[in-house]
Amino acid sequence: MAAPPMLFDILLIGSGPCAVAALSALPKGRKILVVTGAGPKLLPAHARSMHAKIASTARESGEEIGIGQRIPFAGPAKGELLRPAIVGGLANYWGQQFARYEVNDPWPRGTFDSHAQYLDACGRIESLFQCSPGVDARSTVSLDSGYSHRTPNLVLGSRGAGTAGGRKVPGLQSMREAFHAQAAAHDATVVHLSAVQWETQGDIVRVTLSDGSTAEGRLLLLAAGVVGTLNLAFASCADIGSATFGDHAPSMLYTTLRRNGLPTARADGEKHFNTLAIERIIQDEVKVFASLYRLSHAPLSLLLAMLKLPTITRGLNIPGLMNLITPIQVWTHATQMRYRLERGIPTAFVEETADSSNDPEMTGFLHWIKQRARVWKVAAPAPGGGFHFCAARVASEEAGEVTLDDYLQRTQQGRVVAVDASVLPELGCRPSALTMMANSRRKVERCMQN
Repeated sequence: MAAPPMLFDILLIGSGPCAVAALSALPKGRKILVVTGAGPKLLPAHARSMHAKIASTARESGEEIGIGQRIPFAGPAKGELLRPAIVGGLANYWGQQFARYEVNDPWPRGTFDSHAQYLDACGRIESLFQCSPGVDARSTVSLDSGYSHRTPNLVLGSRGAGTAGGRKVPGLQSMREAFHAQAAAHDATVVHLSAVQWETQGDIVRVTLSDGSTAEGRLLLLAAGVVGTLNLAFASCADIGSATFGDHAPSMLYTTLRRNGLPTARADGEKHFNTLAIERIIQDEVKVFASLYRLSHAPLSLLLAMLKLPTITRGLNIPGLMNLITPIQVWTHATQMRYRLERGIPTAFVEETADSSNDPEMTGFLHWIKQRARVWKVAAPAPGGGFHFCAARVASEEAGEVTLDDYLQRTQQGRVVAVDASVLPELGCRPSALTMMANSRRKVERCMQN
């Protein structure tokens, strides 16, 4: 006769940035089970033509591609949604840039009592990592028309985990290392399985795992990423028929900088291809955010993957000649998209597309940048290309369409709480990773106070 499942105080689903933030907010001494979602990955045959940054990073690290599911968009839209199956989530491939929102940016006002409280949470998240000096405001250089540029603040490692087995940990593995550090600090039980379904029974939540076993807890925290959390909600809540969520996808400019047009090296000396952040800030609100990239600081395998060629190289950078081309990604408030998932349908749908053709901020930025660079091509935001997901809503016959947060509060008796970006109501123009994690941390703190 099988032993009954162990009862935990807290069940946490996920191992990416929001799971790290959630763990950091939990009090010590609780009995915690973390279900990482790190499980079977796509076979090589099914991982072909993967996003270039993922293919390149996997090649450089020598690891298999850590993606467990690809959800293509229904035609005519191209692109896909990805569900990671690796500790650290999609932060293994991007999301190194930390940026705080200004006072008039859309910081999570429903979670924090004040902008100062939000900034405090950002600081607590930053303290978990080794960050570049790019956060120093003295690196900001004011330009004309409200624009300024600065060296981006990058996550270079997790605090106290700069090496693994005697080797330096790459910056993109920082979230993975931070997860392990937080799990160890809380003496959490960690299982490298996926959560299949949850069900509430009185004061207990029972979670079925991918190996058929079950775990029980008094509180279930969902931090599996927007796609993972919604998949789990579909499996656990029969009345949910569809779900939508937002994405902030950038436009991509391919340019050649004019001589002395803009800095081409980071002020802090880091040899990272994310070289410069350009912003237009009006009345403490970021209207435009742009990232400028130095190709010679990126691996050659990235260029090969972008050209749809085999990523056969490792440890080599792109030749300096390619610095003739400077890619610039640009976010404005208009580069927002929205996607829909339907129960039982293996594809995703684009509900709202970004329209930068009538965007005065993008028009203004193009006019401004053309004084400093030759612009060869402007690529519109592509579905699935943002990976800045937020604002999940679910539709059911009884409740209609409501936020995922509201739905869980109504139906799960406070026993199931989403704490990842699915409950982040909106995004600003700056990179969202730090705000997303700060929001997760505060959501968990409030759970612990109730």
